[in-house]
Amino acid sequence: MSSLHIDHPLAYMAERCKDRLRSDDTTNYHIFLNSVDDICSIISGAGLTPENTKVVCSVSEGNKEKNNAKLPDGFSIGIAGDDPKLFNFYTSTCFEGQDIMDENGMTFIVSDSLKQHTMMDISTSFVQICGRIRNSRYRNRITQIYSTSRYRKAISAEEYEKETMEKLERTQEHIKWMNECPKELRPAFLKQIPYMNEPYVQEKEGMVILDRNMAYQDIVNFKIVNMDYCTRVNMKNCLQKANIKVKESVSVHQEDSALPTLKKASFRELFETYCQIRQSNVMSMTEDERVTYIRIYKPLVIEAYDSLGPDRVREMKYHVSNIKREIASKGSLKEDYKIAKMLSAVLPMQEAIPVKKIKQELQKIYDAIGKKATAKATDVSRWFEIREVQKKINGSSTRCIILVNKKLVRVFND
Repeated sequence: MSSLHIDHPLAYMAERCKDRLRSDDTTNYHIFLNSVDDICSIISGAGLTPENTKVVCSVSEGNKEKNNAKLPDGFSIGIAGDDPKLFNFYTSTCFEGQDIMDENGMTFIVSDSLKQHTMMDISTSFVQICGRIRNSRYRNRITQIYSTSRYRKAISAEEYEKETMEKLERTQEHIKWMNECPKELRPAFLKQIPYMNEPYVQEKEGMVILDRNMAYQDIVNFKIVNMDYCTRVNMKNCLQKANIKVKESVSVHQEDSALPTLKKASFRELFETYCQIRQSNVMSMTEDERVTYIRIYKPLVIEAYDSLGPDRVREMKYHVSNIKREIASKGSLKEDYKIAKMLSAVLPMQEAIPVKKIKQELQKIYDAIGKKATAKATDVSRWFEIREVQKKINGSSTRCIILVNKKLVRVFND
């Protein structure tokens, strides 16, 4: 077994798939990746088709409808025992107890620490995954492709918590100074927020705020990621006990590529980069690693280009929420799904939102799609599970609504 430390594992896997499409090899790729969204990203980034790709994921109650909706057009959920295709993707539903038969099957295990839902290292399931393809001539060749979580640090949980809280206090002092500066200077400060490298700093209604809840969640995540069974040393020992030979990890940081720069780029910069690629090199754009990265990690860039065009996006001053709203209004989705998608673009989940703001945003959406109705804040209960709360805002008790969970709006029948 070999391990590859990759800065952008999904983009790298997509490039591997594209290389396989261009080769005369007889190898079939079996890719274990515990995220349907990430599987779809690789499919899109590599330009895979339903004819050459099989996707096996959960079909349990409540998941089948949701996972089917995520898959690209023409794709459907397959069965592990179906005949193998050139590319075969499996989520955790197949990590244990599934026998896969393919003499030409080669196993890849992919985990991306940039994704919150795959933060827990997939390597905890290595022993089970390694034995899934029963008759492969490559059964002794397994490749892990992973990125390192920012939570991996050689310090204790107590030290990390102390470090985080001290950083919060320093940042809070900086924010206080920014918010109290002359109004004519504040717009310049607000533009710098995306480049401050402070994950807890946000801008709301012209003010800089510190999201302490995000910091507290980071502390919890650190403790999860750094538990003993997640360390690579322990995992290596576990694999060796199972008679699996492990090669030392190879680090591929892609220092000569443009990807590290793209990771820090704003939506505007990514959009203009994509425009330049499309305008200067249309015939070979699918081979450009920057396009693969954008397709996987920032798909809204391509969606905006194809749906609205460069001129319209520039007219909208690259405002992401407005772009999402206009794209959704142009789609052919059912009205309920369209509204839910547009609401998700402008209203945060799990936060107390004043009913006045909800009403305003919902009315904008109604007007955009031509729905003849007067918006009420409680209308959102049609698309979301909600909870009403009271919150102190500027010293006054304000009625707010929390969007708890999305409902399966695709199954509405009006």
